[in-house]
Amino acid sequence: GFHMAVSTSIDFNETLTEIITDALSLIQVAGVGQTISSEDYSLSQRALNRMLKAWQAQGIYLFGQTEGVLVPAASTAQYAMSSASTSANVAVASDFFNTTLSAAEAAGQTVLSTTSTTNIAVSDKVGITLSDGTVQWTTLSSKTSTTMTVADALTGAASSGAYVYSFTTRMDRPVRILSARTYDPTSTNETPLTMLSREDYFSNTPNKLSTGSPTSFYYDPQMTTGQLYVWPVQSTITQIIKFTYQRQITDVDATTDNIDFPQEWLDAVVYSLAVRLGPFFGKHQEASALLPLASTFLSNAMDFDNETVSMTICPGN
Repeated sequence: GFHMAVSTSIDFNETLTEIITDALSLIQVAGVGQTISSEDYSLSQRALNRMLKAWQAQGIYLFGQTEGVLVPAASTAQYAMSSASTSANVAVASDFFNTTLSAAEAAGQTVLSTTSTTNIAVSDKVGITLSDGTVQWTTLSSKTSTTMTVADALTGAASSGAYVYSFTTRMDRPVRILSARTYDPTSTNETPLTMLSREDYFSNTPNKLSTGSPTSFYYDPQMTTGQLYVWPVQSTITQIIKFTYQRQITDVDATTDNIDFPQEWLDAVVYSLAVRLGPFFGKHQEASALLPLASTFLSNAMDFDNETVSMTICPGN
């Protein structure tokens, strides 16, 4: 019989150097095997990073959608969303865990009896729900399979079964928050929150500190630290907030870095970069000739990356 020699790998990617080399070859600036000057390389790297950031702003690509979790603070409406924040207890969902206390703990305790310590590591941030309904945050100093030793003594009593939350790092600023919902850890029920506009929140929500179960949110992405507003606020924390957000595209820094895009985007990236670089090198004709292909590759990548949804057509009444 006829046998094809097919590889078993699916990890093809291109480094920053390979992307720049390919793009400059397309516009006849660098021949195959030629060394690119450091000035030309830096120019091309800046253009690539600008292009990827522009694409990030253009729309919501599925690969950039990520799940996040916020543990609200009692009677608090506003949360600073960035890795530099020291206040909001917010993490990527894959880095967030919850467990419970397996015994009642008195104020002043640092060694806490815990149902499970499997997912928590030393130095992780730990939030313990106290009997007054607030969540006290500290860090994990050490653990056994059934106990956690925390850096700060409990400031109040905590009952058996109280929720304990943990995560390692605060998440980066979301570009957009696409949807959010409250999550009740006891019932595991999730209830969608209504997304508000800036005007809805600031002008049409008279009392920002009304208490109750949250029903709505507004997110202002700002420049470096996003601000998430939740309404109404909980006086005691019985629900946490889960949300779907568009994460930032990472920078392409090192020569061996890959881009923060799936493989399907490589053609779109290389050809679009070549079109953008053409004018810098006086290669206007070459860039123009590549434009139709670059546009096709980009729209193909975007089409692939849009979610397939079923459509129901209802006849008019």
